[in-house]
Formats: sequence, C-alpha cells, structure tokens
Amino acid sequence: MDTAILIVDDDPDIRESLGDMLRHEGYLVESAVSGEDALQRAQQMRFDAAILDIQLPDLHGLSVLKVLTELDASLPVIILTGDATADNTIGSLAKGAFAYLTKPYNSLELKAVLQRALSVKGLAVRAAHVEQALHASEERFRALVESATDAIVLADHEGRIMWWNGAAERMFGYSKQEALGAPLTLVMPERFRAGHQSGITRLAQGGSPALIGKTIEMVGMTKAGDEFPIELSLASWSTHEGVFFSGIIRNIRRRKQAEEAVVRLSHQNALILDSAGEGIFGLDLEGCATFVNTTAARMLGWSAAELIGKTLAPLVSRDAEEVCTRPQDHFSLQAAIRDGAVHRMENDTFRRKDGSRFPVQYVTSPIREEGRPVGAVVVFQDITTRKQLESLQQAQLSISHILAAVGTLEEAIPQLLRVTGEMGPWDLAIFWKRDTSGDRLTCHGTWQRPSTRWDDFMTLCQNSAFPPGMDFPGLTWSAKLPLWIPDVLIDARFTRTPTASRLGVRSACIIPIRTGTNIHGVLELFAGVPRTSDHQLIQILTDTGMKIGQFIDRAQAGSALRATHQMTQNLLASLPGAILLCGRDLQVQYANTLAHRYFSRTGESLVGHSLAECLALTNAATQHLVQEWATLSTESLREPPERECEVAQRLYRYRFFPVAPSVSAPYQIGMVLWDITDDKHLQDQLIQSEKLTSLGTMVSGMAHEINNPAQAILSMAELIQEAEDPGTIKEFAADIVGYARHVSHVVRDFAGYARSTGTESATEVDVAERLLEAVKMARRGPYFGYVDIVTQFDTPAFLRAHKGEIDQVFINLINNAVQAMNGTGRLTLGTAQDGTWIDVTIADTGPGIPAAVRAKIFDPFFTTKPPGKGTGLGLSIVHKIVTRHAGTIAVDSLEGKGTTFRLRFPSLSA
Repeated sequence: MDTAILIVDDDPDIRESLGDMLRHEGYLVESAVSGEDALQRAQQMRFDAAILDIQLPDLHGLSVLKVLTELDASLPVIILTGDATADNTIGSLAKGAFAYLTKPYNSLELKAVLQRALSVKGLAVRAAHVEQALHASEERFRALVESATDAIVLADHEGRIMWWNGAAERMFGYSKQEALGAPLTLVMPERFRAGHQSGITRLAQGGSPALIGKTIEMVGMTKAGDEFPIELSLASWSTHEGVFFSGIIRNIRRRKQAEEAVVRLSHQNALILDSAGEGIFGLDLEGCATFVNTTAARMLGWSAAELIGKTLAPLVSRDAEEVCTRPQDHFSLQAAIRDGAVHRMENDTFRRKDGSRFPVQYVTSPIREEGRPVGAVVVFQDITTRKQLESLQQAQLSISHILAAVGTLEEAIPQLLRVTGEMGPWDLAIFWKRDTSGDRLTCHGTWQRPSTRWDDFMTLCQNSAFPPGMDFPGLTWSAKLPLWIPDVLIDARFTRTPTASRLGVRSACIIPIRTGTNIHGVLELFAGVPRTSDHQLIQILTDTGMKIGQFIDRAQAGSALRATHQMTQNLLASLPGAILLCGRDLQVQYANTLAHRYFSRTGESLVGHSLAECLALTNAATQHLVQEWATLSTESLREPPERECEVAQRLYRYRFFPVAPSVSAPYQIGMVLWDITDDKHLQDQLIQSEKLTSLGTMVSGMAHEINNPAQAILSMAELIQEAEDPGTIKEFAADIVGYARHVSHVVRDFAGYARSTGTESATEVDVAERLLEAVKMARRGPYFGYVDIVTQFDTPAFLRAHKGEIDQVFINLINNAVQAMNGTGRLTLGTAQDGTWIDVTIADTGPGIPAAVRAKIFDPFFTTKPPGKGTGLGLSIVHKIVTRHAGTIAVDSLEGKGTTFRLRFPSLSA
C-alpha cells in the first residue's frame, strides 16, 4: 500500500516543490491550503505522516496539530515554520509534534526526518497490533477457561487460591470473592487438611512434588458441607517469585454412581441368569462357551466349570459323529454373526452328559462390541412337556376330525378307542354304553396295543353288564366324574380282579361320556403298570368324553331333526295353498309341492328362479309386487293383508307372511297363494244374484222413471200430428228427444248396475262420484221417500277397484239406511284422506241396530227383516268386497239414534 503524506501550507510554491519531491520519492501526496481543508482531508483519509505550516490563513498551525493528533494519536506531524520562536518550535514538540523544521528547509534533512517519522509510525502500529492480539488471546483463554465444565484452580506456593473459574464456583458453592486468597483446604473435608498442609510445607522446603503430572481421586466438599468424589489433575510452574500450582478438578459423583450401578447390574445379571428357567450360555466366535448359567448346566448334566472354554457343539449336538464328519452351523452361530439377526430353532435335540436326549427350542442372538461381532448368546428350553401336550392336543384334534367325518357312533368307536388309548401308555381301551333299557352299561367296543395279550380280559368285559354303582364303570356313571385307580388289584370295588391279576392289569382311568348331567356311557382305560394320577391327562380325557357325548347328542338331535323335517315337508306338501319363500332379491328359495303343480310349466324346480318368472307376471304387476314387498316389515306382517293376482288365466288370492330368521340366517318373506278361480266365479254369481234381488226392489221406481217420460212422448207425438206450424212441430220434437234421452239414461244405469262384474278390470275410482251415483240409483227405489242427503266430501280421493263392486257396496249400504229410516230422515255421506288411507262414512238417523245382533250383521244369510223381505247376503257380500280391496268395514250404532258404517280403503297413492 502506498504511504500517504499530507502537506498543509498556504504557500503554493512550497506545496508544489514539497509535493514533487515526495512523489519522486514514491509517496502518495495530498495538499491542503488551509487548516479547515487539512482537517477535512484527515477525516476523509488516513495518512501516514503530515507536514504542517504554523502560519495558516484561517487556523493556527498548533490548533490544527491538536485536532490531527486527536483524530489519529499515532500520526507523526512535522512542523514547518518560518518564524522560529520557542512557541513554534519547542512549544510544538510539547504539544505532540514529532519534529520541527525552519524555512527555508533542507531537503535532505526533511527526507531524513520524514523517514524517521514513518519508522516510528510503523513501530507504533505494530505495537498496537501486538497489544490487540495479546488482549484477544487473553480474552479467548479466559472465555475457554470460564466455559470449561471442569473446575480450574490456580494457587501460589503457600497453597492460597489465586484464581478459579465459574465451574469451580458452581462445583464448590463459593464465589470468586470468597475463594480468592483463601487456602485450598477451603474445599477439603477436615480429615484431609492436615495431610495437605504438610505437603505444602514439604514443597516450600524444597521437597519433590510426588503428585505433579498425575490424576488422582480425592474427596471435595461444598460450602454447604456436602462431600463428593473428585478427580484431580495437578500441574506446577516456577518463577523467580516461587512455585505456583494449577489444578483441573472434575466431579465424578455420577461416574462413581454409574460404576456402582454397573457392578450392581452385573451382580443382578448373574442372579437373573442363574435363576432363569431357561438354559443360557454364551459362545465366542469359535463356538466355545464363555458363560453358562445354572439352569443350562443342570439340564445338560454338566457343571458350569466343566463347560466354560469348551466347544459346546460336540457336547450337546444331536449326533457327535455328525459334528465331526460334516461341518454345520451349530446353534446358528455363524448366521447370527454374519447377518446380526436373531435366529430361532423351534425343534432340535440336545444331548446330556449321560448320553440321553431331550427336545429343545433355542434362540441365538449376536453379541457386538463397538459394532464388531464377538460372539452370541444361546437361550434354550426343554420342551419335553410341551411335546407331550402337543401330542395330546393332536390326539384331541384327531378325535374331533373322527367325529366330524363319521355319521354314526358305531363307525367312530374303533377309531376313538385307538386314538384315546394312544394318548398315554394305555394298553387297553373299552367303550361302555347304556343299553336300550337305559339301566345298564354294556361293552360296545375294545382296543388293545399289538404288544398286549389281554384277550381273556376283553372277552370278560364283552360279556359283562354294570348297573349304576357297580365296578368302575358303574361308579363313574353314578358319580358323573372321572375316576383314576393307581392299582386296580388292591381296590375292593373292582369285580374283575382274578382275570386282571392273571394277565397283569394294574392301573385304570375311567372317563364319563356325558353332556351336562346326562351320562351316555363310560370310557375305560387300563395299563400294565401302576400309575399315579395325572391331572392334565385326566382333564384332556374328560374333554374327550364330553366331545363324544356332544356327538351322541348331535346324532340324536340330527335324527330327530330329520324326522321333524320330513314331517314338515309332508305337512307343507299336503297344505291346500301354494307356498313360496324368497329372499330380499325375490329369488325363490323354497316351493312346496302345490306351488310346483300350479306354477312349474316345464316340471323343473322353481328354486333359484325369480318370483316374477315363476308367476309369469307383467312388468307392471312385478313392479307393484316389488313395491309391496319392499314396504313390508315384520311389524306390518303380524296382520298381513290379502290381495289377488292372476296367473295363467287363473285367479289367486295371496298373502305375505314373515319367516323369523335365526341370528345367522338371511332375511326371508313367505308368500302363500290360493286358487280362487272357481270361488270367484261362484262369488260373482252370488254378487250378481244379490244385485238382481236389489234391482227387484227398485222395479217400481224404474217403472215410474220410464212411464212418465213415455206418457209425455206419446202426448207430444199426438200434438205433432195435429200441428201445422213448423215451429211448433220442431218444439214438440225437441221435447220428445229430451224425454227419450232421459229414458235411455235410466235404462243404461239399471243395465250397468245389473251387468256382471266378473270380467271387469280394476280402474281408478273417484269415491265421492261413486257415492253420488249410488244415491241416484237408490232414489229410484220404492223406499227413498223424503230422505235428506248431506255430503261431507274432503279433497278428492281415488282408489283402485272394480267400479261395479264398489257401486254395489255403496248402493247396498244406502238402500239399507233408507229402508231403516222408512223414507224420512237424514243420510250423511262423507269421505276423507288420512295419509295412505281413504275413510268413507255412511250415516243414517234410523232406529239403530240392536246390540244383541250387531256382531252378526256381516254373517251370511243373517237378516232382521221379515221373511221374504231380504236374502241376508247383502252385508256379507259388502264385507267380502271391502276385504278383497284390502279395506276394512266397521259399524257404530245406538238404538234410537242411528247407524254409521265406516269403511277404509288404501289410497291409490299408497
């Protein structure tokens, strides 16, 4: 970097000559003509030296000198003056000038002074840098020491604390002010202070410091008096003032606690290993035992000391010769070390010291230290008991399979006896079953091991029978509990002792075959050696007896169920109705014989076909049936309505009924159908007969309705013959046409009512309109008289029905009401819509129906009219027609007050 010189002088010649000279010497020169100009340049730029004139036009040179040294204390300023007074020369040096020269100046002297000033400037700058670096180093060291987690303490040759860091404050609880100047014994327990003091004295007398450079464990003490273990690293250095010491102190309480925990854990691990129920041993990379717990040594028959350090594979493997002839990865050692995973062997065999073998399962887990495999741990279990239990469980499973595969007990007995006998070391198994009378047990099967020769004992059993309480089978029957006999030869209850003693029969186990408290039979097992009671085996055999009992119950229940099913099938086949059962998808799941006779056109089964297909319904009829099906619920089916449908030109009445499903069975709904084609024809004839009967009562009215217009037509015709005026003739002709049309309407109404409704199809019917038409027909009868008609019609109500049948219902009820009122009174007709139902009321003010006969009015042939005045079928037919349209009819009557018939039909919108 260029050296920058500032020249301050108001004489341009001096500025120019000085500038040329210094630039020639290689300096960077800046010139100022005044004091203010010089100060501005000094603030904007850093200079290495300045040449300053005393006499300036604005400020005195010494004032400028003061400000320049304040801006940069290390800046050397050379005074150049033409007035060599003491104040300008010696005075300037006193005020901070580096040197002074008088004008005219000597160029060589100026250069020498300037060179010396620049050297001094350089030394000052370097000294400042060194001082700054030293200060920074001290600060870094101080920060490092203060941030250390270990306590750092400095002490003089007398053992007094010169300095310690923040960690020491936190560790011992003393502040720096409390610690500085105090003896080191401040942080020691009382029992160590005398020894410490003698050591300090020995060092002061020139003794050698034995602990310098070593790390020792000691005991420290806090301000509160708490003691704790510490680790001390001690160092010393010597000066002309004497020996000084430094110590780094670490609180090792947690480390000591961890070490103690490790020792305790090691001891606990040893206890756990020795008390573990599993055998545990460790292996190194060569397969040699590194440790063996007590359980492992006991199960293998060795002592732990005998196994440590030895290769365990030849000692405990399945075949020692195999180990030598074929290299194998015994205990999965190499695999565990190779992949670092746990390896499990479920079924293997270990060999004891005496050569006997026992089944084991073991787990090999790798051991790693610092990521490097160093061996493995093998944990094994003796699974002899588990194997025995598995064998028993397998036998139980076999018994379940046998019982599931056979159909009768007789098929199962030979297999059951073999499997049961092989559950333990049994030599003979006998199946005792209650005979047909139910009061004795007889032999129904035997099994013996091929190595056993107990044929005489089996023959004896086959020819024996035991009532309750006699011999072992009878005792078990009575007690309903299993019986274990360790030695049958010394049991006085055993009646077969002579033969058993001769053949060597010794122990027995007798198991009841039962369900609940019901005993079906007894299973008797014998062995050729005395055997103590085995609770687990008794439990398994008892479960086996219960399974056989349940099988017997199921077989008996199945036989009863098959008989019941056959009876149900016969019953359903003999019913006079066709029965179909369907699921939610309307697929037929059952059809009785009559259903097949009615609806199976090809003779094939209806099961699996859709209901619409079986009944050959139209799309509209099918859709109506689906909607009806979907709206039905179990609650609504308690009183299911009867409806009608036509299949293959035959008329059927049908009704849905619920099929209560079990928890797991799918939901079903049944449908029963009756062929009512012939009944319908007879009913239509009966209805038509009743119509004609009612028409007979209206003949006189009809004659009146026709005779009056006929007489008028005759009179108008006679007048026309005599009239000559065309206008008059035309007027009479118009009257004749009107009378003729009235006659035509009367005849059409009577003919429409009298027409048979058997072939009439259901249509949309306006209830209020049909009531008014019925009134019109009734008016033509002989009994109507002066009855007042009152209508109370709600909003228009429509139902789907046979119009002629609905007319007959209304006409019959209105005629009965008019006859009851004897031609005088009030007839009230009402309709109302109640949700999906239409309510119709026909009320009169007649004498009412006596309570004694009110319940019989809908019975066929019942009438309160005198003989010859009625058939007694009117209200019966009304009831049938209303029911056929899925409606209801009820009557309210008070004697002397009148009668009200209330009818309810499903609305067309339902």
